[in-house]
Amino acid sequence: MSLLEKMKKTGYKKVTDRTKMVVDAVNDIFGDLVPTDVPAFNIAISGKYNGGVGGGLVSIAGPSKHFKTLFCLLAASAYMNHHEDAIMLYYDSEGGASLEYLKMMNIPVDRVVHIPIENVEELSFDMMQKLDSLTEKEKVFIMIDSVGNLASKKEITDALDEKSVADMTRAKALKGFFRMVTPIIKRLNIPFYVIQHTYKSLDLYPSDIVSGGTGGVYSSDTVLIIGKRQVKDGKELIGNEFVLKAEKSRFIKEKSAIPVTVLFDGGLYKHSSLFEWACELGYVDVPAQGWYIRTNVPDDKKWRKKEIETNSEEFFKPIVSDPKFIEGIEAMYKLGSSKSLDIDQLDDITEKYNE
Repeated sequence: MSLLEKMKKTGYKKVTDRTKMVVDAVNDIFGDLVPTDVPAFNIAISGKYNGGVGGGLVSIAGPSKHFKTLFCLLAASAYMNHHEDAIMLYYDSEGGASLEYLKMMNIPVDRVVHIPIENVEELSFDMMQKLDSLTEKEKVFIMIDSVGNLASKKEITDALDEKSVADMTRAKALKGFFRMVTPIIKRLNIPFYVIQHTYKSLDLYPSDIVSGGTGGVYSSDTVLIIGKRQVKDGKELIGNEFVLKAEKSRFIKEKSAIPVTVLFDGGLYKHSSLFEWACELGYVDVPAQGWYIRTNVPDDKKWRKKEIETNSEEFFKPIVSDPKFIEGIEAMYKLGSSKSLDIDQLDDITEKYNE
């Protein structure tokens, strides 16, 4: 027996039963990615244009009204419609679950288990028991909305007893929760999406602080902090552009910024970020102010901004059909890459686009 085989088979039986070569372990994670309808979101959560939802913990963080739930449900919809036997565990601490919203996001509501929770301990006990009953072949998508709003059992008891004392147990309980569930989530290859809130620090140059303690951030494979800016047609507000900033990622370069547009009339814009990527990679040129051409289309006509928005499928089809374009996007965000779009570059492209 070689040393390699001996190290794989020797040790504590429960651990050796799930021991494998790192190449196989990584392939297990990347080999089961389910793409969403929005390539920009696929890049944000997996680093792959046609990648998407895989096993592991993803934290979606941001202030109120930043569509955090929408992005989680986008992932859930893709996963559940790809795996027809998959179910969703929806842990709800905010009482915000809406049947109409789930249906609008194309979630198979007959396979959703809604679990109202009031404190961290309830969440821990319930999820650990459910995870303990699962096998690796069973498909489950887990979502918590949200961690930031969860109290501890002690905090609730103190309030009922009219005690006004600082609760030092909540952060500890949350850290313990993530310590317990994260290894099981990884082993079972379960997509686990957690919504967290952010607030600004009081520093001279304020930064975004994720509420709910450090446990969720430390355990996450990906932490996306959502920023928001308005999308206008002239003076009319027609939607919002949400910038997904990779605060932490095992798949893309940290601090990368990926814009995803949500229109009031039309919802999630599936071609989000394509224009910015095409400009950055040289697939779109500006021959004159306010006009655009595709450089990989021979004798391409000049396009106005409104035309691109109205006929985005036609405009982007020859661009995304080029494998080098996809490779260029993935290389731009690849870990260790010296080149990726940050907020300032996005602003420059957006300003140019809106001229």
